[in-house]
Amino acid sequence: MNFDNQPSLTNGFITLRPLAAADFEGVFKAASDPVTWAGHPTRNRHQRDVFRSAFDFLLQAVEKG
Repeated sequence: MNFDNQPSLTNGFITLRPLAAADFEGVFKAASDPVTWAGHPTRNRHQRDVFRSAFDFLLQAVEKG
């Protein structure tokens, strides 16, 4: 039996799928408000270069599966 540990899930309203490199701009736009990170240990994650390193780390985790 094959097991897909990075599945895409879809119904009539929404699709959930693994993170992709092409998602950076949209995710960064959602994460670029400093208030979002106010309670996070890395409070400057709203800055593009800081967010980029976190995004790339997560992307590598997804790619490793």
